[in-house]
Amino acid sequence: MDIIRELQGLNYQTEEYIAHHNELVNEVTRDILALDNENFRVRQHLQFVEKFKNRNNWSTLSMLNTNEIKDHISPIIVPLNDDGLAKRFDLVMYTIELATLQTKNATKPIRSVIQTAEALSKLGTIPQVLEQKPVIDKVLGRNFGKVPISLNWMMSVKR
Repeated sequence: MDIIRELQGLNYQTEEYIAHHNELVNEVTRDILALDNENFRVRQHLQFVEKFKNRNNWSTLSMLNTNEIKDHISPIIVPLNDDGLAKRFDLVMYTIELATLQTKNATKPIRSVIQTAEALSKLGTIPQVLEQKPVIDKVLGRNFGKVPISLNWMMSVKR
């Protein structure tokens, strides 16, 4: 939510950032639309679910809107996969992305990504690691975190 709200800023009204903003909003609204209104937990927050099912309510999120989503919708969205390591990695990447957008320091999460890539680079005989070689190479070969990171580059690592 914080990334979506941050991308509303005037500095981020370029094709690249607008596309990323729309992609994130589409992901979240898809999750909200998938909620079952007959579910007990969903019914407890139905006014917020209905409010944010409407794509028009995403055009300019306020801090209040962001908090409503975090407090009333995020807890009732069922995650698609239970891969804890993947979720942690996504969280680290989103933390770096938000820090980059807010021009804040993200040294610790960047270091974590580099350490993970270094460890994975030693496991090239594992097929799943081999599949991710281009991403690992990007992190290790680009001095990840030592130069300004573009959003396109960040998204290519996350995917």
